[in-house]
Amino acid sequence: MPSTQANGGSAAADAGDSTPAAGPDVLAGDPGGSGGDWTTELRTAAATFTLLALSKRYDHLKAGLCGATDWRSVALQVIAADPASQLTTKDKHAVLVHAVADDRGNKAAELALLNDCYRTASSSSDLSDFAAKLEELLKKLPDNEGALPLSLRSRFNMIVAYVNYAASLTPAQLGEADTQRAADCALRKAKKQAKFLLRFWSQDANQNKFPALYQSMYAAVNFAAEAIGVERYRSLHKRFSIHGVLNDSELQSRVNMTLLARYEHACVLTRGRQKQGTDKAEEYGEAVAELAIAVADPAILMMARTDPSLAELHDVDQVRQACAAPNGTRRQREDAAANAFEVAARFKDLVGEPVPADFLSLSPFAAYRDALALRGIHDAARLWRTPGPRLRSELSITRGEVARWREVTSLHRMAGAYPGGEREREPGDTSGVPAPQGGPRLRLGGAQRAHVA
Repeated sequence: MPSTQANGGSAAADAGDSTPAAGPDVLAGDPGGSGGDWTTELRTAAATFTLLALSKRYDHLKAGLCGATDWRSVALQVIAADPASQLTTKDKHAVLVHAVADDRGNKAAELALLNDCYRTASSSSDLSDFAAKLEELLKKLPDNEGALPLSLRSRFNMIVAYVNYAASLTPAQLGEADTQRAADCALRKAKKQAKFLLRFWSQDANQNKFPALYQSMYAAVNFAAEAIGVERYRSLHKRFSIHGVLNDSELQSRVNMTLLARYEHACVLTRGRQKQGTDKAEEYGEAVAELAIAVADPAILMMARTDPSLAELHDVDQVRQACAAPNGTRRQREDAAANAFEVAARFKDLVGEPVPADFLSLSPFAAYRDALALRGIHDAARLWRTPGPRLRSELSITRGEVARWREVTSLHRMAGAYPGGEREREPGDTSGVPAPQGGPRLRLGGAQRAHVA
């Protein structure tokens, strides 16, 4: 495991840095040293070794491993999925990469890695790729009862990815015939998966066989299925219904309202366009109330910032337009503006602004990102070490812009020095936090709503 975590490693190393500062880096093959307290992870590995050994004798255990045969791969997957894990986001991703590389049969690790890669996906192309890869994974899953829960989760994630793909398309894009067909195709694929899941969970035998999964998953599936019809009406002005979708009261009398279910419900309420005026303002308010509960889960909080199904809540003008009554009076327009401001303010207070995908996506650098990449500058550490005169001459920017870049880069590195930060540091860079003055960083998850994994 990475040696800078927990109680080990260099005190100068920041909490988000995955570069070893002291002790062993077991992922890199170094078994010695004192790299931190990994007692919990060691116990997980020992339990996994025992489980894999037993699975060679007991077929029902083997079936539940979904094709995994290497205990190290399963151990890494379980450690990365632990909510209480000490690993940083980067380290969790690296651990999942190792889990997949160590055992090509470990489809659960493959799904976890796929969700991690697309956990904050928001562009239509990324969401389309995510759904396509989920389809391919579903085809490769073992055809046995042990792999069934993994199949169910994959199908749920496909619904989310396809609905989010349609939600990410702009009105201008939806004005093109090819894009309309693609959106309609995506929503029909989502409908197919929703019908499968609703039909599966409607059977008492399946509810009794997987009671915990039924309680944790069904409400989220129900709202995801409802979201398909809402999105088709919103994007394509066409209607279709899915048999088996329950209303709120029926649903709550049957199963738990999990945090993920409340999140899915918030997305449905936000995207709905059948209500107008004060009725829509109330619907927005209900959506934000559901989000206020759901974001108790940090993973859901992260998804909410970039989820296309919630994107309009970032824009007070879009909310105001939806809350405006047709041919309303001046007083009604004022009320709509007040309602819109309240909804957007409450939403931003809950989730904050969308987080840029990486450091060079920040507004001061966005216009120069490609030019910087051509010069080998991909992160804050490299930008910090690039001389100002070189930046000015090669990018044709002013001294003032260079000074602003220095200040933003310094702030980014300072923030990364605190617990929870994820400052980017290149191998060999053991420098401390620079002084502000002087000086020559992706909705079960996966963005994206990742999900029940």
